[in-house]
Parts: sequence; structure tokens; C-alpha cells
Amino acid sequence: MRNCLLALLFASAYALTAQNVLISYQNPDALWVCTDDQTSFVLRNTGTDAVANLRFTLRLPAGVQYVAGSVNGATEANISNLGAPVFSVGNLAAGAQANVTVTLHATCALVPAINSGKLFANTIEATWTGGNTQVETTTYIIETPLLLIVSVTPST
Repeated sequence: MRNCLLALLFASAYALTAQNVLISYQNPDALWVCTDDQTSFVLRNTGTDAVANLRFTLRLPAGVQYVAGSVNGATEANISNLGAPVFSVGNLAAGAQANVTVTLHATCALVPAINSGKLFANTIEATWTGGNTQVETTTYIIETPLLLIVSVTPST
């Protein structure tokens, strides 16, 4: 019983001093099929100690890809899979934040998925020395043009 109490106290003390990274995001607001648009997010250290070796993976839905070289606020760590690129922020001081912007490309092959009503969302997974967290974004729309011909008047 005493060992259980000590373990519980230790775990509680650790939880109070644990590092935390809060992820917030802004979905793309004008992403059309076959074009690019930007998305942004903030990684904020809400803990009392610096976060070391902060990296994050941006998991994109099928048919949406990261545009290589477009990141601002972080560096590309591994972009061999443009549907799940990995970025590095490095160390983040207590109370500091990293403001990150990337460009996404909606491939032309998305038209059937869009026409069938598919919903699109990203997952942002952050890892650092001693911790990790992730957030799934709300769904966003990828627009597609629709040509509607209402009448044709023959020329005489």
C-alpha cells in the first residue's frame, strides 16, 4: 500500500512538471482541386521547461500533398512521403511558440472523391524528448469547378 502511495505521488509530481505542447491550426480556406493553398498552425510550449528536439508530422488525406520547400517557421526533416512530411522546430523555450505555414496541393485525381462527398482533415503529430501529442483538424472543403450549361441556342 505504501509503495502504491509513493508511486502515485511521484506520478502526480511528474504530471505537474511535464512539458506540454499545444497545437492549434488554420485549415486551408481556398483549396481547389489541381491547385495549391496554405495552411498554418502554432506549436506552443505551455510547460515551465524548454521542449527539446520538437518535431512534427503532418499527415494529409489521400490526394493532398505537401509542396516541397514551402515550409516557414520550421525545417524539412523528412519529405520522402509528401502525404506525411516530417518537420523540425528544434528546441522551444517555456512559453514560446513556433508559427508554421506550409503549402498544400490538391491533386487533380481528387475529383471523384470530391464528387462523392469525401471529407478532408489533417492530423498533426508532435514529438519531443519525453513527450508527444497529436490533433486532428476539423474537416475542410476542397472545391472543384462545375460547368453547367443551361441552354444552347443554335445559330441560324
